[in-house]
Amino acid sequence: MDRLIKLSVLKSPQAIALVSRHGEMTYAEFDQATCRVAKYLEQGGIRQGQLVPICFEKSAWAIITMVALWKLGAAYVPLDATHPLQRLKAVVSIVEADTAIVSPSNRALVQNIVRRAMVVDSTLLSGTEVAFESRSQATDTAFVMFTSGSTGKPKGVVHAHSAVCSSALHHGPAMDISEATRALQFASYTFIVSTFELFTPLLFGGSVCIPSDEDRRTDMGPALQALGANWAIFTPSFARSLSSDDTPLHTLIFAGEPVQDDILDRWAPKANIISIYGTSECSVCMTGRMVHGQTARNCIGRATGALSWIVDPADHNRLVPIGAVGELVIEGPSLGEGYLGEPHRTQAAYIEEARCSWARVLGPTSSQPRRFYKTGDLVRYHHDGTVHLVGRADMQVKVRGQRVELTEVEAHLCQLSPSASLKFAVSLVSPAGTPPMLAAFVARKSGFDSSPESGYDFSHEPEPAVKAELSELAMQMKTQLATMLPSYMIPAVFLPLTYMPLMASGKTDRRKLAAFGSGLSQVQLAHRARATTGSRDPSTGTPTTTDMELQRLWAKVLGRGLVADVGAGDNFFHWGGDSIQAMNLSRAARRHGFVLAVHHILAKPILSDMAKHMTPMAGSGSETDADADADTDTGAETKSPRPFALLRGNVGEETQARTAIAAALNLDSDAMEKLDDAYPCTPLQEGLMALSAKLPGS
Repeated sequence: MDRLIKLSVLKSPQAIALVSRHGEMTYAEFDQATCRVAKYLEQGGIRQGQLVPICFEKSAWAIITMVALWKLGAAYVPLDATHPLQRLKAVVSIVEADTAIVSPSNRALVQNIVRRAMVVDSTLLSGTEVAFESRSQATDTAFVMFTSGSTGKPKGVVHAHSAVCSSALHHGPAMDISEATRALQFASYTFIVSTFELFTPLLFGGSVCIPSDEDRRTDMGPALQALGANWAIFTPSFARSLSSDDTPLHTLIFAGEPVQDDILDRWAPKANIISIYGTSECSVCMTGRMVHGQTARNCIGRATGALSWIVDPADHNRLVPIGAVGELVIEGPSLGEGYLGEPHRTQAAYIEEARCSWARVLGPTSSQPRRFYKTGDLVRYHHDGTVHLVGRADMQVKVRGQRVELTEVEAHLCQLSPSASLKFAVSLVSPAGTPPMLAAFVARKSGFDSSPESGYDFSHEPEPAVKAELSELAMQMKTQLATMLPSYMIPAVFLPLTYMPLMASGKTDRRKLAAFGSGLSQVQLAHRARATTGSRDPSTGTPTTTDMELQRLWAKVLGRGLVADVGAGDNFFHWGGDSIQAMNLSRAARRHGFVLAVHHILAKPILSDMAKHMTPMAGSGSETDADADADTDTGAETKSPRPFALLRGNVGEETQARTAIAAALNLDSDAMEKLDDAYPCTPLQEGLMALSAKLPGS
C-alpha cells in the first residue's frame, strides 16, 4: 500500500495530503516525514515482518507512523488508549510485542504493557533530508485488527498488503473517492473502517482531514467546516446528531447500522448517500447507493471487488435459492489472512475451494486456490440483484455500529461470578424510544416459575432479599468489567430475574429475554435497573436547581415528555443514553447556558452526580427553551482574551514582540495597527515550517 501511495507523491507532490487544526501537509512533506520516522524506527530496532503496537490520539503522526512501518516491511497493531489496561495487555500478549510506537501523551500508559515505548513527534522533522526505499512486499502483513471474540479474549485479524490494496482499488471509485476528496478521518484506529478513511484517499491523491479527539467527543459540525471535509463515513445514529444545514459534505457513507427513512430525508438532498458493508475479516465487500423512497433500509448493495454467495447456514456446501435466507459468504482478494495464532478458528471461518463442493463447478477459474469467508450474517437476494441483511446466525450483535460477541461478555461475567450456580445471559434489547443496548440478565436458577406450557412470567421479580443480593453483585461486576472491556461492550443495564428462562432443549431462551427487555418502557427499564447501579429512588431527597435543569435537558434530549419520570437517582444509560446522546446533551446544556463535558456525562451517569459537573457559562444565565430552540448553534457569549495575553501583561514584551513581527514580515506602521494578536506555533506547525524550508517549491 505504501508503494501505491508513493505514486500519489510522485504525481502531485504539492497537493495536500493531510489536514488538521494545526496545519496542512503536502504529499512531498508527508513522504519525507514517513522516511524520517522509518529511519528512526529502524535505528530503534524495528525489523521487517515485525508486528508493532501503536498508540496515538487523532493526529498526523499516527498516519505517518503507519506508513513508516510499512516502508520498513513491518505491520501496525492499533491500540486504543481509552480501552482498559487489561484489554491492551491481552492484545500485546497475543502479538508477542516488546516494543510499541506512541505519542508523547500515551507513553506513560503504554510503558505499563511493553518493555519499550518509542515516541514519535515533530522533533523527528529536524535535520537533513532523508531517503528511505520501501521494503514492503505484497504478501507482507499490513496491519492486525483486533475485534470481539467468543472465547472471552479479543481475536486479531491479519491483513496483507495485497488484500488492502485490492480492496482500496475497488471500493475507492464505488465510494466516490478521487483527487478532489477531503476525507474525514473519524473512526478509531482500532476499527477496519479507519483504513478506508486513511489510505484509500491517499491512494487516489485526495486529502485526509484529521479532527481532534475533542472534536470527535463534542461537536463535529464546526470541525467539518474548519477542515473543509467533503466526504465522511458515519453510523446513521451519529449522522442523526449532526445538522445537515450548511454542511461541506458531498458524499456521506453509512456503515454499521440500517439506515432509517428520517436519516435519508435529512441527508439525501445535501449529499450522495452510499451504504457499505464489510467486516474486520474481509474489508469493504459490498456497496450500494441509497435513494430515498427506493432503497430498503436493510439493503447492503452489491459485491465490490469480491463475489457474494448465499449458503445454507447449517451447511456451506449448499447454495440457497434466490430469495431464500442464507448465510453470506464472500470470495475475493480482499479477504484477511485469518486469525492471529488461531488456526482452528481460521479454518472454521475461512474455507478453501476444496472444502466447498459448489465452488468446483461455479465461479471464476483461478491459478490460485479460491478462498471464502463465512460472515455469519443472514441475508437474501432481492430481485434487482442487491443483497438485503436479515439477521445473524450466531451470537454476534452490533452496538452503536461496533461488533460485540455476546458470549465474550458472558464469559467475563462468569469469570467474575462468586458462585457457579449463578446464571448469566447477555442480550441486545431495544426498549421503545431508546437505541439498542446491551442488557445482562442474572438469576440464581434456570427453568420456569410456571409450567413450561404457559411460558415464563417476567412480571414476577425476585424476592427482595434475593434482588438486593443480585443487585449488589451487579454493581460490583459493572465496576470490574470497566477494567476489562471497552465501554461499548459493558451492559448498560443488569436485570435480576427469578429464573433464567429455558427452551425445551435446555438452552437459555435468548429470544424470550430479548423480547422481554425490548418490551419494557423507559420508565419500567429505569425502575428495574435502578437498584443495580446504586441509584437512589427519584422520589427521595430534595433536588437542587441544577438537578431540575438537568432533568429537563434529559427529558428533551432523550425524548421523554414527562420530566417527572426522570429522577435525581436515575442513570443516563437506562434512559437510552449513549455516547452520541451524550454529545447531544452537552450541546443542549451549552444552548441553555451551561457547560457539561461529554466525558463527565459518560463517567457520571447518575443524574445528581452528573449535575455536580454542570456549571453555568461565564457571563451568561440560562436561556428559555424558546430561546434555545431559536438559536440551536450558539452558546452563551464568552469573553475574548485581550491581545497578546500570552505575554502575561508585560508591556515591554508586547512592544518587543510587535517590533520583531514588523521586522520579520516587513510591515509598515499602518499594517501593524491592524495586527490583532500573535500566537506561538504548535510543535507540528514548527516542524512543518522546518520541513518546508528544506524542500524546494514547498
